[in-house]
Amino acid sequence: MNVVVSILYLFIGVIIGYVFTVKSKPAPSQNTNKVEDDKTPKKCSKKDFPHFDAKMVLVARKDVKMDRSQIGAECGRATLETYHSASEIRPKLLHQWRTIAQAKIVCSAFSEQELLELYNAANADELPTGIVYSSDPTNSAQKIPTVIGIFGRNDEVNKITGKLKLFN
Repeated sequence: MNVVVSILYLFIGVIIGYVFTVKSKPAPSQNTNKVEDDKTPKKCSKKDFPHFDAKMVLVARKDVKMDRSQIGAECGRATLETYHSASEIRPKLLHQWRTIAQAKIVCSAFSEQELLELYNAANADELPTGIVYSSDPTNSAQKIPTVIGIFGRNDEVNKITGKLKLFN
């Protein structure tokens, strides 16, 4: 008897869960594919933007002693910083990049001076940028720039980072 009652309760729970799931789905007449702040569809494809070409380039320093996991973490932080900057400066281009390609490239810089020159050049061209500071391995109280991010159209970003070597 106890088993029959348990099975009955389980069956009733499944039916109730199914009914609530079906009722919570939006009606087909409602348009849920629009972003509220602009009219760009959420699901985009390359055919919607045939001339789309944007990317994010991350530039990491090779002269700072960091292992691969630290570099990965710093690149992740730089990606977020650059993403937030792009959401304020170029939200439509960021939306297209996010829904189509999300191209990210990691390049090398060999000094703090080179990294800051690239960062300043990107800011002078009004490109969205992000910079990550980490503790200096020799002096933990001092923060040093380790990774920058630059976002924009390919030609704009290549003008600044086109001669850099890929990080390996």
